[in-house]
Amino acid sequence: MKYSKDRFNSDTFTYEYFSDPTVSAIDPSCGPLEGFTQITVSGSNYKEMGFGKAKCIFNDTIYMNATVLDAATLVCDTPPFDSQNPEQWYRVAVTLDGDFVSESYAIFNYYRQPQITSIVPWNGPMKGGTVSTVTGTGFNQTNICKFVVRYEQKHLLASEITSLSFKVESPAVNVSGAVVVSVSGNN
Repeated sequence: MKYSKDRFNSDTFTYEYFSDPTVSAIDPSCGPLEGFTQITVSGSNYKEMGFGKAKCIFNDTIYMNATVLDAATLVCDTPPFDSQNPEQWYRVAVTLDGDFVSESYAIFNYYRQPQITSIVPWNGPMKGGTVSTVTGTGFNQTNICKFVVRYEQKHLLASEITSLSFKVESPAVNVSGAVVVSVSGNN
């Protein structure tokens, strides 16, 4: 009896093993309730497994696209916070293949966006050093991870922070004129 050479051949496919991804930290670790804070997830064993497969997973149910930067870093955006959740935080895990989820995770805290209503005094000399009292709401929330005041692009630390006010010293500038003052709860 004669057998064909191809009788026992078939197409071959590959199966790829990968190390379990881990999550060790996220930065920033907090953001506003509206979501879409870009976070950097640090960990290990990150590898691109195919377009659109890497995800950050929030509270085991919300999958957000992630970009693998290197073996220890990926980035993704946070989802808007679900007001039905009694806690103001989500667990953050990752998946590289859209199926296997990391066992380790980090916590992302949500806060209400702080609002400025007034600055007194609202002006000062170009040499800086004017201490102003800023009033508004939401400046001293528990879930804020790094409260920062911005005079345009300059980041400043506030003092005497309460829920309704704080003090800040104006920075020196090279050109006279108005600048935008804003606050951030996550730098």
